[in-house]
Amino acid sequence: MYNFCIYLKKILIMKKKIIFIICLFFFANFTFAEKLQSYFNIRTFKTLESPYLESYLSVIGNSAVFVKKENGKYQAVLEVTIIFKENGIIKNFKKYQLTSPEIKNKNSYKPNFIDVQRFVLENGIYNYELKIIDVNAEKSEINYKNILNLDYRSNLVQFSDIQLIESFSKTKKENVLSKNSYDLIPYISDFYPENINKLIFYAEIYNTDKYLAKEENFLIRYFIERSDKEIILNKYVSFFKRKSASIIPVFAEFNIENLPSGNYNLVIEARNRKNELLKSKKFIFQRSNIKKDNLIFEASKENLNSSFVTQINDAEILKENIKCLYPISSEIEKNYANNIIKLNDIEKMQNYFYVFWYKRDEKNYEKLWNNYKKRVDFVNNSYSTQVKKGYYTDRGRIYLQYGSPNSVIESKHEPSSYPYEIWHYYRLEDQTNKRFVFYNQFIVGDEYTLIHSNAKGEFSNRNWEVILQSRNEMRTDHDRTNSLNFKT
Repeated sequence: MYNFCIYLKKILIMKKKIIFIICLFFFANFTFAEKLQSYFNIRTFKTLESPYLESYLSVIGNSAVFVKKENGKYQAVLEVTIIFKENGIIKNFKKYQLTSPEIKNKNSYKPNFIDVQRFVLENGIYNYELKIIDVNAEKSEINYKNILNLDYRSNLVQFSDIQLIESFSKTKKENVLSKNSYDLIPYISDFYPENINKLIFYAEIYNTDKYLAKEENFLIRYFIERSDKEIILNKYVSFFKRKSASIIPVFAEFNIENLPSGNYNLVIEARNRKNELLKSKKFIFQRSNIKKDNLIFEASKENLNSSFVTQINDAEILKENIKCLYPISSEIEKNYANNIIKLNDIEKMQNYFYVFWYKRDEKNYEKLWNNYKKRVDFVNNSYSTQVKKGYYTDRGRIYLQYGSPNSVIESKHEPSSYPYEIWHYYRLEDQTNKRFVFYNQFIVGDEYTLIHSNAKGEFSNRNWEVILQSRNEMRTDHDRTNSLNFKT
């Protein structure tokens, strides 16, 4: 069995804060916050014969236990099991030992280390399980389960998954990292800190020869767009031409040194001679670029002085006005706002507040703020608790972010249920028929927590009904321990 292990210099310098940020993007990358910590993801591809997938596992070095070997050096050893099941039947699996790079002594820096595996599978829906055991530690184990859908057709234009690349080199001897004459070391994250300034990616397009004429030219276009409004960034657009074939690699990169912080989509398109879209593939990633952000939130003194914002010159009022923007702010805006609030600099707070609204509507930014402030006043009056302003609560945040729900189901007196509310939105941006379920886990008071939603990007819990109906059992625990412990 081939086992490839390597450590990445750039990933080594990522701090715990970055690990937390990546947790927010668990749809593609999975971070486990137990004693042993790792990142894991899967990408699927196909050959002319069958589909296959690659698993990428990165282990946080300082979360593993290193023990002394006979040669006097120290090394970590993990037992990894990956199983793929279809209808309960094992279709492929691997169980192997993954070893870290050796270090000189116990106090040496413990590098992260990476493992890449390939599995051949037929089309189908698979349940897969990942189990990682630290051989040198007691009760240090990771278990993860998920579902994989393989559906590669021989008569349709399709893309493989998009694989992010840490680095690459020409293949000298074919190995598990090799694709189209290059050895590709995967970048096992969807978060790019400011010390990484290149976004390198690899993908494949299949079956263009079945849809287009033999060796007919077509266009491959790739670009970066904002993920919230799908606005293409003109500085990050490129393309090349290829002739139709059964498998065509897409191997490219963007310099993202000047890409501001935010959430983005990496998009790849295949278009015919008439510029008609044949197929596209999209991958979301997050960028942190604090140096660039400082420029984004700077306004000219002339524009600032001619705006309504200069009339707000009380530091505490400015702080409150900025804090109430959190429900409609990006993560980058929240971080920046927190920093300037700590500085307690009136001019910097005025500058940020002005730019925040100016970016959203250059002509009517004051009207936009006034309308939003009315909604803030409403949620503060409706949802505030003894310790939280309304805009800090879950109901207040949802109301400010999405507006008033079309209908509300409210229940406070079901004997076996916690008090709860279900908000229903007929249309939510580009989504329809979306619900938000809130419940009062403390029964008394007016603090309602979001327990489930079927809206994109919101917290989802398939066991929400069970939790709502477990009031009697959970209340016993609550009275005894003054905390709620939900066991999964």
